[in-house]
Amino acid sequence: MTNQILIKLAMLDRGILPAKTSHDLIKMLESIPQEERRKFKRKFRKAWRKIAKKDPDLIVPMGLGSKNPTREQKMQRIARVYINAAKEK
Repeated sequence: MTNQILIKLAMLDRGILPAKTSHDLIKMLESIPQEERRKFKRKFRKAWRKIAKKDPDLIVPMGLGSKNPTREQKMQRIARVYINAAKEK
């Protein structure tokens, strides 16, 4: 339990919403003002792209360069950002 709290705090420190699922992410984004939402989306996008570029095996599963990512690719992005925050906390 404490570990999850530390991960969420680390994500918030980086300016990323601490979501584990796409449903959580959507709920969090809807609860904040439009201008803040834009900032959080940009930071999330930068985070998952950085992760995908570091590991070439993740480019296809995360949909890097894809104009219309699949649901699986979107879920992979959220999971990888969370996992990365857990490793770096």
